Amino acid sequence: MNVHKLRHLVMYVKLYGPLFTTSLFGYESMNGHLKKCLHGTKFTPEQITFARTMSWELQRLAVAMQKTNESEDVVKLACQLTNLAGSATGVSATGDSGNPV
Repeated sequence: MNVHKLRHLVMYVKLYGPLFTTSLFGYESMNGHLKKCLHGTKFTPEQITFARTMSWELQRLAVAMQKTNESEDVVKLACQLTNLAGSATGVSATGDSGNPV
């Protein structure tokens, strides 16, 4: 940090409070998730939208498969692909495993 930035630090602490109360780690973590959705520099919004929608739909499908007579191996694979728990016990009926998608 250079001296110029330090001159402004006191003003911002007075305006917004102590630095430890304004963490951005949550946003940085989400940036990492979004970065995994990208496979090039063109059509960035479309890539992110497609990846997130596909993830949600696959998760919904995996939960629905647990309620059918589908093979246990197929259900286990679907759960692994969608980061759900390996069995129906880790997932609610709505597909919410409690983990961020």
